[in-house]
Amino acid sequence: MLIALSGSLEVQLDDSTRRKAHLLNRGYVGLYVPNMIWRELESFSTNAVCLILASEPYSESDYVRDPDEFRAMQRAR
Repeated sequence: MLIALSGSLEVQLDDSTRRKAHLLNRGYVGLYVPNMIWRELESFSTNAVCLILASEPYSESDYVRDPDEFRAMQRAR
């Protein structure tokens, strides 16, 4: 779950078939991002603060950093 606590930011979501942009600019609106969705956070306004809530503690091995590797994983599903 992503929430713009202050300012605004844009979240690009990509499931390897569609890409959609979401503007977060209200502290009472969150964006849920399920597993296996590529996301990019961009266009932060001045003094923007983004709160990210996760269901599990952070582990580097849980993340795919390469978009091509992500697309290959999506095709294999």
